[in-house]
Amino acid sequence: MGKVVLVFTLLLFINLIQKYIRLRLYLNSLKSSDSVIYFSFPLGILKQFIENSRKGDPQAWMKEQIKKNPNLRYVASHFGTSARIMLIDPDLIKEFLTNQHRYVKAEKLFGPFSAVLGKGLLLSHHDVWKRHRKIISDVLAMISLKHRCQQFTKPVSKSSSVNSKLL
Repeated sequence: MGKVVLVFTLLLFINLIQKYIRLRLYLNSLKSSDSVIYFSFPLGILKQFIENSRKGDPQAWMKEQIKKNPNLRYVASHFGTSARIMLIDPDLIKEFLTNQHRYVKAEKLFGPFSAVLGKGLLLSHHDVWKRHRKIISDVLAMISLKHRCQQFTKPVSKSSSVNSKLL
């Protein structure tokens, strides 16, 4: 029985090592002058977020990379054995958001939780996704405008009171 457990554990370990080797090769294939590749066994980019969270700013490493390379378009890393690509360039973000049918859908990332999450904006496809996005963007635009109206009215009321004192 002990030998079976040892062999099984060894096979799992070899399988895990193979996954990390394939992941490393994939991440290296994404390397370009306008990208950063970060590989750190086993947590990947999560290691940077944890270390920087302890210092007070989880995004400090990412901000540092953007300062080093102002033309940075994306950061490729991993979490466990899954690749993660963080888009920085607004054009890439726009491409991703407007043509989601070309990219990996979130249901593949969420696995069994996708049944619980339903088919909302995050997990829907094509026309359904476009309709949901339109509804949400209209609502968020109104909320944003209401919030901004308050921001605009305060300075305007202050400046008008200052102007009336001057006159």
